[in-house]
Amino acid sequence: MNGKDIVKDIIVKKSKGRQLKTDLGLDKFKYAYIQKIIDMAQDVYIVTVDSRYPNVFFGRSKLNKVDNVSILKTKMTPFGYSFKDYKLTPGILLDDFKGNISSNAMIIRQDLTGDYFMNDSMYESVIRGKKVKVI
Repeated sequence: MNGKDIVKDIIVKKSKGRQLKTDLGLDKFKYAYIQKIIDMAQDVYIVTVDSRYPNVFFGRSKLNKVDNVSILKTKMTPFGYSFKDYKLTPGILLDDFKGNISSNAMIIRQDLTGDYFMNDSMYESVIRGKKVKVI
């Protein structure tokens, strides 16, 4: 094996984040963020994309305001159940991700498109007969 082959192998290899992006089928998304749930026994990661606008930038502030997915931890108390939100790491672009993901980790894909449909000002529905048309 000569020096040129070694350099070629180093250049061709993808980073962990880019390889994960390819494995999850998210290559068409320019902006995909990954977060890890901190206070959980098993490693759980949330990957957030926007399939409505795959090449339009959305920042971390939008990522923190997402309401279409709620992951809550439940605790039994003498008065019933209490629900608390899990703590998440700050979102980083999946291309820049350099962490290790274990083989028993769970990855949840979250799409911001559902967040648009929860906001009534983003669309209008017209009912004609029995058909509903979303505009």
